[in-house]
Amino acid sequence: MKKILITGSIAYDHLMTFDGKMKDFFLKGAEHFSLSFQTNIEELFFGGCAGNIAYTCHLLGDKPYIVSVVGNDFDKYKKWLEENKISCDYIYVDKNKNTASAYMLTDKMNSQLTMFSVGAMQDISSLSNFDFNKLPDIDYAIISPGFPYSMLYFAQSCIEKKIPYLVDPGQSLTALTHDALISLIDSSDGFIVNEYEGELIEKKMAMPLSRIAKRTSFLIRTVGCKGAEIYHEGKIKKVPAVSGLDIKDVTGAGDAFRSGFIHGFVGGESLERACQIGHTAASFVVEQKGTQTHKFTLESFTQRLKKHYGS
Repeated sequence: MKKILITGSIAYDHLMTFDGKMKDFFLKGAEHFSLSFQTNIEELFFGGCAGNIAYTCHLLGDKPYIVSVVGNDFDKYKKWLEENKISCDYIYVDKNKNTASAYMLTDKMNSQLTMFSVGAMQDISSLSNFDFNKLPDIDYAIISPGFPYSMLYFAQSCIEKKIPYLVDPGQSLTALTHDALISLIDSSDGFIVNEYEGELIEKKMAMPLSRIAKRTSFLIRTVGCKGAEIYHEGKIKKVPAVSGLDIKDVTGAGDAFRSGFIHGFVGGESLERACQIGHTAASFVVEQKGTQTHKFTLESFTQRLKKHYGS
């Protein structure tokens, strides 16, 4: 059992669906727009990158420790985490603000539009409440999307404590400056982005992913149903995703991939095998609605892993 430190967001997810293609309503070349998508379904789930990653880490048999800031409406979420034996000891409650919320609209092509209200996460003064000396001996950390200043603070804390960490800028990428990204990447053990984020960071840093990858040990780019690409030692290795799934909702698949990848990588597996484990974890998520509604046993997980990727 590996001890995994997870920093980032804990949020209430408001999931909505649009029975059409959002891209059909974005006019090419338009500088200004005002769009409204009608949906008759809205469901509330426990979410946030840190919460989602921790949930699947626990299913895989690891011990996750979430470091985050939540609001005065955290009680329901806290009960859920505790029922799933996930520690809340390092989650700070700001009684003057609400917990962060994500509003996600998914169309029939599985394209997503997300709005994120940071809520209590914006209170950077709460960082003084985190004492890394009180943490148990951590094997690995992931700096997942959060308030930019907090991400830099946690990364620096990991450096000081000599904890190897994986950077996942995710939804925070638009708020991170060029210098902040350089700082996060250069001292990291690895870097992970999805397909769209990969294009955005290339534009933001004015360099291709192949060059960005040279600033850290490895870079992983997930590309949806096509799988993932590993940038390592000047080469690119493609790892296909699990196929033949009955996809219900793709929300949270990336977070589950990260849980599986970390589980494999910290357990001594190769980058390729770690990605296969990540894809297998993600495959259980997309078969359910919501980001923490999936379940599996280690036996059923191993069976699916071997079925699609071999022993």
